[in-house]
Amino acid sequence: MSAKRGIDQVDSPAATEHHDAIILQEKMAAWVKTKGGQYLENVRIGSSSVVDGGTGLFASNTISSEPGIILKIPQACVMSEEIASKSFVGENCRRVHGDSCSQDFMFLLYIANGRKNTLHPFHIYIASLPDSPVSAPWWSESERELLKGTNLGLSIEAVRTTLSDEYDQFMPALQKEFPEIYGGFKLADLQLAHDNFFSRRFPVVLSPDLIQNESEFTVARLGIMIPFIDLTNHQEKTQIEWSGNSDFVSFRTISGVSKGQEIFNNYGAKSNEELLLLYGFANSHNDFDHFGLALTLGGENTKTMRLGPFYVKRADERWPQFQNKLWLALSDPVAYSINPNALVSDVPEIDPDDLMMLLHILNQRLEPFKILPVPAEGCNPLRVASILMYLTGQRVVLEEAIQTLEEML
Repeated sequence: MSAKRGIDQVDSPAATEHHDAIILQEKMAAWVKTKGGQYLENVRIGSSSVVDGGTGLFASNTISSEPGIILKIPQACVMSEEIASKSFVGENCRRVHGDSCSQDFMFLLYIANGRKNTLHPFHIYIASLPDSPVSAPWWSESERELLKGTNLGLSIEAVRTTLSDEYDQFMPALQKEFPEIYGGFKLADLQLAHDNFFSRRFPVVLSPDLIQNESEFTVARLGIMIPFIDLTNHQEKTQIEWSGNSDFVSFRTISGVSKGQEIFNNYGAKSNEELLLLYGFANSHNDFDHFGLALTLGGENTKTMRLGPFYVKRADERWPQFQNKLWLALSDPVAYSINPNALVSDVPEIDPDDLMMLLHILNQRLEPFKILPVPAEGCNPLRVASILMYLTGQRVVLEEAIQTLEEML
């Protein structure tokens, strides 16, 4: 990635927008401090070295591995579905729709309201979040067209359809009942809230008070939003540690961070499909790429069964390339269909004919990935590059799987 401007170099619309974003993020940092945030002197906000046009966190001082604490964010700053459900937004939704309004929609509406409503308890935080989506579901139609027919493309359309359907189901009645609150809301506001949440969410376990019993866990099942810490960008193999108690969420480094160095998070062992769906970027030569394989089995005299998905992974000694439950589904599809979530500890005996059938299916799935699509004029070049990384990764996974099956035969 190219070097980024400093915030004092404001001589273009893009630079001005970036400068304004940092100002809003610094206001958010001040808000966290008033809530009792600790170790904020350890970090500063600046132009990221890895995200084009984006910001990140940098070490103001050298942070040693012991104790390694980077930040401690008060639980009072953490935003959750539970808070949304108990807020005026949750009350409005229940008043109009009873219990039919989904917790997911309620939380996204709470986030969207927080961007517009200066009296919202999380307004300063939400206003500091990006004001345009970054994840693949909200890319342009011509960019999404490059993914048509792929597993990622299908997931993207499912996300878009679900949110659009919920908007059509719940929003008109809310706008009619509370025009002064929701009258100006459009689907794009919910799409931005969806992007803000899913590209920044953290596991609920970091707010243990939310999961003291099962009912509270189901309310907060999607995750939580943690200000300031969510400015950290992803870097593979970064050694970090998260912890949470009733008072704080703590973020610490295992290996230490030098003064002036960007502080990274590690989003985990995610495939490019997951990275694009949630965060809008991909990694070149991603070892964690996989291909989701759905099977349709049956014949003239047997009932058709749709099984899966089964995840075929890169050929790597760290993990099995094929899931055991895929072998079970091929050897005994009826047994698999009765309990598809059962743990299959042993690889069942596999008939060569089943291997030949699987080989044929994988060769069919490979065909669309042999020729990369040509992007339309106006597509974002960084997004196109990520799309091509994803498509290439799918091809590599399938080619490796085909080679393995051919060797087995």
